[in-house]
Amino acid sequence: MHDRPVVPLRRLLRHLGNLWDQSPYRHTLGALRKSPVLMIVLFVCIATVAGTSVGLVVAVGVLIEHVLLLFHRAGAPSPRGLRGDIIVIGLLVVLQQATTSVQEVVTPRAARALEGGVRADVMAAALAPPHVDHLSNPELLSELASATTVGTARFGPYAAVQAMTSVAGSLLLGLGMAGLVAQFKWWLGLILLAAWSYCRYIKRVDNTRQLAILAGQAVGSRRQSYLRRLLATPDAAKEVRVFGLVDWVIGSFDAYCDSMMQAAWSARRRHRPRLGLACGAVIVANCLAFLVLASDVRTRSVSVREFAIAIQAILGVAILADPTGVTANEVIFDYGAKTLRGARALKRRLGDYRLDHGQRVPELLPIHRGNIELVDVTYSYPSENVDVLSGVSLALEAGTSTALVGANGSGKTTLVKLLCGLARPKTGSILVDGVPLSALDADAWRASIAVVFQDFLRYATTARDNVRMGASDRIATEEDLDRVAARVGLEDVIARLPQGWDTPLTPQLPGGVDLSGGEWQRLALARAMFIVERGATTLVLDEPTASLDVRAEAEFYDSFLDLTRGLTTLLISHRFSSVRRAQRIFVLDSGMIIEKGSHAELMTLGGRYAHLYSLQANSVERSEAGAYKGRAVGAG
Repeated sequence: MHDRPVVPLRRLLRHLGNLWDQSPYRHTLGALRKSPVLMIVLFVCIATVAGTSVGLVVAVGVLIEHVLLLFHRAGAPSPRGLRGDIIVIGLLVVLQQATTSVQEVVTPRAARALEGGVRADVMAAALAPPHVDHLSNPELLSELASATTVGTARFGPYAAVQAMTSVAGSLLLGLGMAGLVAQFKWWLGLILLAAWSYCRYIKRVDNTRQLAILAGQAVGSRRQSYLRRLLATPDAAKEVRVFGLVDWVIGSFDAYCDSMMQAAWSARRRHRPRLGLACGAVIVANCLAFLVLASDVRTRSVSVREFAIAIQAILGVAILADPTGVTANEVIFDYGAKTLRGARALKRRLGDYRLDHGQRVPELLPIHRGNIELVDVTYSYPSENVDVLSGVSLALEAGTSTALVGANGSGKTTLVKLLCGLARPKTGSILVDGVPLSALDADAWRASIAVVFQDFLRYATTARDNVRMGASDRIATEEDLDRVAARVGLEDVIARLPQGWDTPLTPQLPGGVDLSGGEWQRLALARAMFIVERGATTLVLDEPTASLDVRAEAEFYDSFLDLTRGLTTLLISHRFSSVRRAQRIFVLDSGMIIEKGSHAELMTLGGRYAHLYSLQANSVERSEAGAYKGRAVGAG
């Protein structure tokens, strides 16, 4: 029987713990770990500003009493006493202004420190898994978005710290003013504090509901961001204007905004009765306070000093729910703190994730021969139920060239992701010299592979950095870069650049230029070859000539064997006529290997490869003949 009261106590403690865990203050205080000195100085400033405001109310009350006594000549203070009152007020004002100035300097610095730290944590969490499957998960993408900004106004950690200074300052000042009223009538101070706190609480509940509704519509928010980018980015802006899509983009943006806000407006309408009740409680509490004060003045049971302090304090308690500043900052504070909660949740979900499930054996990597084998590999994307690859088995022998051909959408690029450890097989295994890829150190394994992805990145930096990005920890001399450029036919492009290797490859930077699609493709090839020169033993080329013309493509494949001699090479293409020089060819169709062998063997087989090779070869011959005929007509 005596144990029963403990259960409600535990529930209360658990409830309080949950409230603290969801409190925006708890997460915003995480800024202490990012910039402890700045945050401590900021808290001291907030407390000092609130304390000086309360002190000024008391000092002004004392001064008013002394001035009235001087006018009535009854127990009038000495001029020295009045000067002392004025000096105290002046010192408090100076202290308050100086502290406010320091706070204005410290607040943005602490906010930037927190914003930068949180964004770095989110990036680290998103990049922690060695694979990229999680970045195809819509639910996780929503968490990723809410861990940086929340809501249509894009509030984040920076806004949370700035709003916290106002919110925390108002709390301290409101409590201080209620304490001064309690010095006059203790019960009146409690009534005013309860009324204004209830009003603040109702407004916070309303704000929290609005936040939950808007934050729950992360997909709509991402669609809005996408539509904004369509109007603001150069590549998208071209088609938007040419195709007359401006009205559609703006209309779609407004439609998403309206659909997101309708739910919030509906919730606010349902909440109006509580807001009305809170306003009524504040009106009643203030009317009671002024009536009590007027009654005491009439009966002369209150001194001038008490009256002057009480009247200021009664008005000052309203800062607890000031709609012009505090209420707006409450919304910003809640929004910004929401991102901090999202960041912590994302770190918990992804921070400790690792690809391997067994013992790491990174010591095998430096001496691995390069034999890679896929054994009955099946794969499907997390958000889909259809297998992109089904029972794929193939071997890449060390020092040999292998080609993988197939129509677009047959699963070729997916196989590259699996090979790089960017995705995990649903079933089957990938072996490196007989060791499961999942048992190898992911970073060390990728350091041994040079990859040119079909959708390779065009880094908005110098040509030098674009090449050395593949091995950014290595020093690249001018001779190293020139040698790599010569191997892939990039030397003429570099020679034409205004600043050579130091030319920014974006017109958005001073002195920058852009490259053609084929020139970018050669630059990506140079990046891969730079990695090879730095020790990579496996080269994967995913559609390496997609942006090259027919002549440049033929030149590339003519030199392909010389370019990749001694490497374990996987060449991926949908052009059957381009891979005939590979020592072994696999034909991929609908996620399955349907044919394999050398070019001669496959042509003798007379299957899919032979048929498509003949079709594409004839098509290339016709296009080349047409181009020659066009040049001849133009010359005539």
